[in-house]
Amino acid sequence: MTRLELSQLVAETTTVCEGTLDATSLRRHIAAMARYVAYHGGGDWLLHEPDIFWFSVCLYGVTLGGGSITLLPDAHSTKQLAPSLISTDVMVRQVGLYFTNNQDHSSITLNDMDDESLPDIRPGIIIVLTSGSTGVRKQLSRYLHTFLEEASTLQGKWSLNDSIVTVSMVSHHHMYGLMFGVLWPLSCGARVLQAAPFPVPDISTLDNTVNRKICLISSPTYIHRASKSFALANLVDLYDHPVKIDRVFSAGSPLDNEKSSIVSKLLSCPVHEIYGSSETGAVATRRADIDSSWEALPGVDLQITEGRLTIQANYHAREVASKYLSSDLVESVGQSFKLVGRVDRVVKVEGKRVSLQEIENLVQQIECVESCTAKLHEDMRISVALAVVLTEKGLGILRSEGKQHVDRLLRHVLAESLEAVLVPRVIRYLGALPVNAQGKIDHGLLSAAFTEGARFLPSVLEVNRDVSSVRIKILIDPDLYVLDGHFQETAIVPGVALVHWAMRFAQAYLGVNPNVRRLINLKFMQVLHPLDQLDLSLAVSDSQLQTQYMRNGIICSKGIIELDA
Repeated sequence: MTRLELSQLVAETTTVCEGTLDATSLRRHIAAMARYVAYHGGGDWLLHEPDIFWFSVCLYGVTLGGGSITLLPDAHSTKQLAPSLISTDVMVRQVGLYFTNNQDHSSITLNDMDDESLPDIRPGIIIVLTSGSTGVRKQLSRYLHTFLEEASTLQGKWSLNDSIVTVSMVSHHHMYGLMFGVLWPLSCGARVLQAAPFPVPDISTLDNTVNRKICLISSPTYIHRASKSFALANLVDLYDHPVKIDRVFSAGSPLDNEKSSIVSKLLSCPVHEIYGSSETGAVATRRADIDSSWEALPGVDLQITEGRLTIQANYHAREVASKYLSSDLVESVGQSFKLVGRVDRVVKVEGKRVSLQEIENLVQQIECVESCTAKLHEDMRISVALAVVLTEKGLGILRSEGKQHVDRLLRHVLAESLEAVLVPRVIRYLGALPVNAQGKIDHGLLSAAFTEGARFLPSVLEVNRDVSSVRIKILIDPDLYVLDGHFQETAIVPGVALVHWAMRFAQAYLGVNPNVRRLINLKFMQVLHPLDQLDLSLAVSDSQLQTQYMRNGIICSKGIIELDA
């Protein structure tokens, strides 16, 4: 039995730092929860808890109490995942132990809060759900002591201590955010920001009187966005004292060299990229502003087998072999390696094989393209589809010459290197590539961008709903039909499109009657353009649909749509 002490998981600290987790309180809650779980026989738990304090209490408490805990990627996954994860009788018996953001934690009585003693039993396992590169969800499990081994490896490479506050911009329900945002900093005594800093780091709750430095746990999506702004360079604490970012971590997909350099210079600190997966944990690192090659972390053995990377680390998931053969194609660079593609992205179209990575590499070289991703698409026949984010120059060409002109430009370049059947038949120009919290392509949202009628609706970035209302974060893609010719110099969104979008989303998410009787007090207060990100709020009551569009907290349009009863 691997016996663990609380001090290994949550290091003792001598002082309290306002705005960060209180280590003493956290340890006592964890111990009480562990004793509670052990008393109730361990069992299988589901966990989705945005609050980082209670997340840590539940995660450690359940595991140290001998329970098995599965981290749900979002609160809506419960009904979908519960039947396949745990038996019905266990779910009924322990349904009160499932935590969500709305859970009343006082319903569980934690006694003896001054006692940090742990049950004398073997800790349970932690299960993380991952979609990998295929979009198919799978479960990967690890014992708690393997997470501590990984944390020790990271600590040996980058020393965190009491003088640093970690601020995580990524979900702690996935492996990267779990390790870098919670497990590692807690185990070494670093401070962990209590508030959830999304979408912009909110340091306003932090008392930084002693000038602690910030370690930012971020993603490629945020790093690329931050390279265009100075938001991270002007953070202030509870007392308006400037807060300095000391280092930045990023994982999920490789960073663009130029944008990594911009952020490094902007913040006067390094951006460390992490290579790894839910199967292996963190195994390699690089700084894209210095070198494009990756080097192994201490104690990790990396080898190249027939062009593929073989990984051996002591903290891999229980479901994979100790020598894990990844799907990444690499080439050796001295003691380091470079990523050159993935073996599982080779697809077949009408008997012809093509690497989707190769298509993306070709498109990426076109001057008007900022980023892109390719996928298989099945309509009348199987073909390649391409989602593209254009540069400012590319957007100018799209507005002045139209979508067909840009389509021809891209296809002409690809036709010089690919057989005709492999050239993408369907091309979408999006405001941003759909990615998840880890910066990887969200396959569900990507597929939605190519469904019939997708060019009539903006991209959906996030959805929060209840019985009678829904809040949707949308992005106005530059190739929507409603923007064609409206107007050529500066495209704007017509008001009728906003009404149409509201009705379509209300049908999809609230199931409202599609027949409109009349429009009441409909107002358009702001001009909307391509690439604008909006918050759409819809609420239905007594055959009336209330609509409101907001951009950066400012109301752009609102009104009431009266529906047939």
